[in-house]
Amino acid sequence: RPPMSEDKELPLLLAPGKYHIGTSSSAPSLHLSEPLSVGVGELVAVLGPVGSGKSSLLKAFLGELPRTPLMQPPQHVAYCSQQPWVPEGRSLLEVVCGVWMDGEVAFPKAIDEAAFSKALACAAVDFADAEDEVSGSSLSGGQQARLALARAMYKALVGEDVCACVLDDVTAALDPQVTNEVIQNCLDGPLKNLATIFVSSDPGSWLESCDKVIEMKAVGKELRVDFVGSYAQLLEQGRLTRLPRRKKGGPSGNSATEGEEEMEEEDATSQEEPVKRKKLQVTTEEERALGAVPLALYSHYFRSARSPILLSSAVSAVVASYAATIVQQWFIGLWTADTTMQRGLAYYMSGVVFWGVVASALTFGRALLIAAFSRRASRAVHDQLCDKVLVQASTSHFDRNPSSRLLQNFSKDLEQIDTSLPGSLRSASSSICTLAGAMFTIILATPSFSFLLPPLTWIYMKSLQYYRPVARELKRLEPLARSPVFAE
Repeated sequence: RPPMSEDKELPLLLAPGKYHIGTSSSAPSLHLSEPLSVGVGELVAVLGPVGSGKSSLLKAFLGELPRTPLMQPPQHVAYCSQQPWVPEGRSLLEVVCGVWMDGEVAFPKAIDEAAFSKALACAAVDFADAEDEVSGSSLSGGQQARLALARAMYKALVGEDVCACVLDDVTAALDPQVTNEVIQNCLDGPLKNLATIFVSSDPGSWLESCDKVIEMKAVGKELRVDFVGSYAQLLEQGRLTRLPRRKKGGPSGNSATEGEEEMEEEDATSQEEPVKRKKLQVTTEEERALGAVPLALYSHYFRSARSPILLSSAVSAVVASYAATIVQQWFIGLWTADTTMQRGLAYYMSGVVFWGVVASALTFGRALLIAAFSRRASRAVHDQLCDKVLVQASTSHFDRNPSSRLLQNFSKDLEQIDTSLPGSLRSASSSICTLAGAMFTIILATPSFSFLLPPLTWIYMKSLQYYRPVARELKRLEPLARSPVFAE
């Protein structure tokens, strides 16, 4: 890492020289003919057209240009980039202060409530409360810029080791009125005793408050500092036309009267009852199905394989393997009933072995066919899920559903379809065939059992209604409990 500057009175210091911005030989370079510095309590503006190297100059001040022996600031810097970084957070407090909210405590002990409120006021963040959820896609460009600026102001207020503030064109997405308000609030508040450097592509009346103005210019692949001086010198050289001042009063000069009227309006507004704004929430609660699994879902799974021949072959193999097992057992029963061995031992042995081999081959074929069918169906379900979530879904879908929930759907849920569901199908088909065969055998042996079958079936279905809902809901609650684990 480059050495750090030891002069705390000049936290932002840049020595003259030639600094390459990129790693390739064709990359542009930053040329400085004289040293540049920003002292404590100073405000320096960086102006210039697009591509003149304003952001590169800021990176040079921070010592972040690659492969350059630039000094870093002696302490931390409150930085706000040109493209605001607004992560998805459960609350505005998380995004601004970088903490995880506790559901029982509104403000954790590590948060300075006064500094947090002041940072929001300086950046004019009036579109969300502390407990509102925010994300990059739910905010406009201007709101994202103000939110990132509020984060920098909060760090400047509470950071004991913050020596400077670097703002990279944070007002580009704001209108002029909001820009003047935000800049004035920041300069008179958190940035008053810090070394501040501010890049702007559209300077306003705040430029008169700057102690120094730096103007950048691009000459081919060289980024040069074209001017360093005060605002008055900038006007004298004709580099900038005089900017209109903010009007403090009306045309007739009765600013005091208007001020009194504004104070009266503010007092009247403050006496009104505060309007309770609805809490903003981006992330939605994870939903789960209720009630029995619809038959349409079973039908969709079987149709996903798109192979009726494979499905019918698997069903036939299940029935045939069970029938072969019954025939083998029948041969064994016939053998034990023949005490005189009239048909010979070879007949019975060959029949048992033959039907045993047939039953084994059909069982193996049943397993292969069910595996092939499940593989085709699982691949189809996976492709449909990818197409629906990763291709057709809007960006708001990813705001409402955190990454842990999507990871849960693509990992454990698909694993259930790939592994557990085929085993459940094999168990269900075996149980159905065994139950049907047992009922058929009992009815053949005892025809009167057919009169007891309807009430027994009714009792079985009633008992099943107590077990199935509990087992089904437990299966549905398991993914909900696993999503927070994926989030961590």
